[in-house]
Amino acid sequence: MSKTNTKYKLLILLGAILWGTTGSTQQLAPSGLSSQTIGTLRILLGGLALILLSFTNGEFKNLKKMYFNRRLLTIAIISMAAYQPFFFTGIKMTGIAFGTLIGIGSSPIFSGLIDIVLGHRPSKKWIVANIVSLSGCIILFIGKSSFDVNIIGVVSSMAAGLSYAVFVHSTKGLYKDGRRIIINGLIFTIGGILLIPTMYGQNISPIFTGRGILVILHLCLITVTLAYSLFALGIKHVSSSESVTLTLAEPLTASLLGIFAFRESVTLISVIGIIILFIGLLINGVPDKSDRLSLGTPEGHI
Repeated sequence: MSKTNTKYKLLILLGAILWGTTGSTQQLAPSGLSSQTIGTLRILLGGLALILLSFTNGEFKNLKKMYFNRRLLTIAIISMAAYQPFFFTGIKMTGIAFGTLIGIGSSPIFSGLIDIVLGHRPSKKWIVANIVSLSGCIILFIGKSSFDVNIIGVVSSMAAGLSYAVFVHSTKGLYKDGRRIIINGLIFTIGGILLIPTMYGQNISPIFTGRGILVILHLCLITVTLAYSLFALGIKHVSSSESVTLTLAEPLTASLLGIFAFRESVTLISVIGIIILFIGLLINGVPDKSDRLSLGTPEGHI
């Protein structure tokens, strides 16, 4: 492995670690700040920051020359907008570790099912990987007494996984037609605008406290603008399957922060479930001989 290739893999790894701090940051938000408000501001402000960044690297000035598939762009925007409230609601109701694991663990399964619907036959590796992942999820449910779990939170986390899978499928074509920073900037900004009505009637005064400002700045600038910029730089030089394996640092980071920083209780059964789930995700990330993206493994992250 060349030093250059290692550098780009480290960029992806760092981006995934930053994503993993999202749930923990929400837990630090001031009391009274809703999941809808946090999710909306995260992608709206993060998207605007990405657009500003595209000015500095020259992407924005070529916007008129870039072709956008309107159908794919619309799907990407809607799925990104849907992901935010589902993810933050799942985290709030089930805990950082469990909510992130369900969301991330279910997304490859949904991604593969979408491929099947589109007429692609699943590979043996995809079938094995997702049987293992599902087994890990089942074992996690068996040990659910160690987590703050309720059905709405679980469904919300799974809906976030589905939204992410749809987002990945729709952005594959968009990334081929233009530069990723400006594309993500447009998707996040428009998605945030669509979510503004969800803030109606919500108490937004906690945002203007010292803690509120720091939480929102971290979520939009660190977990969106910086994380996606790092990932965009790294993915150009790293195969898709390798990048998926590296992004497993996100649920790992979230789980460790939840367990050690926020003292989320965990039993031996839950630990076994987490390990099995990770094994399934790792199998999904193993490169094929053709080094092509395997069925059910997403190319990017939301």
